[in-house]
Amino acid sequence: MKNIKSLFSKLKNFKIFINMNSIVSFILGVVSIIAFGPQLKAQFHRPVNSLQISIPDIKINNNIFEIPVILKNKGDFDEVITDVSLYFVEKDAFNNFENNMLIAESDDVFLIEKKTNQVKILETKLDMQSENIRVLKEIIKNKKLSLELAFTLAAKENHHITQKIDLGMLDLNDTADAFIVYFNSANIEIDFKKSKPLVVVADFPRETKYDCARIYERK
Repeated sequence: MKNIKSLFSKLKNFKIFINMNSIVSFILGVVSIIAFGPQLKAQFHRPVNSLQISIPDIKINNNIFEIPVILKNKGDFDEVITDVSLYFVEKDAFNNFENNMLIAESDDVFLIEKKTNQVKILETKLDMQSENIRVLKEIIKNKKLSLELAFTLAAKENHHITQKIDLGMLDLNDTADAFIVYFNSANIEIDFKKSKPLVVVADFPRETKYDCARIYERK
């Protein structure tokens, strides 16, 4: 009888020992995950480019175009916008592209650091009395035009990416002394796979350059 009791006592102690070992092992496992998890994630995570451009609104006051731009860099690299251009884009009756008319360009270079968001207000003023604008007003009377903003980004290996964003249809008011835009909000994810060598960046052709104004970032 004593032998049986001794055996049960040993089994009980052995079970407690196993349970304690399991608890210690679990705690050590959790500590290891916390300590080495970020390193393992970094080891297996492949760095990516990820930039989102959103344009929630556009305002035109006294022919000053105010365009708020939200830039969200969710990627692992800093991104650089080397050019911002505003176009009147001519399309045919089937909404197919026919001609670009460059209206304004920016001289600024924008740096969007990785894992950051930026909000920029881009402004450009068009002189409705200038010769170029008078020509454009005649075109608008007879053609279907849309307003487009184009961003050019620097990419790897001397490549660039040009992203066009359609801001909506363009028109004139009744007295033809101010522009009207039937605005479309935009939310675009840049496709970095479409980067091209700098020498062929002309995938956004500039057949007609009116160069009426500059684009500035409102400080």
